Amino acid sequence: MVREWFGTPRTTVEQGAGALERLVLTEELQGTTGAYFDGQHLARAADQAYDEEARRRLRELSQRWAGL
Repeated sequence: MVREWFGTPRTTVEQGAGALERLVLTEELQGTTGAYFDGQHLARAADQAYDEEARRRLRELSQRWAGL
């Protein structure tokens, strides 16, 4: 279903599982919170993720659509 909706995936299931495994089990990442990873690499999210107004609007719409 995901493939039908979003098209061809960028990575395989095995690559995704490997990235998740590293994030969960690597001691150097213990205590890391609020960070964004692209696969196995620490990365910067899209600029919109740091835009306070965009985050506020997303929260507002999400709450409205969820009936909160």
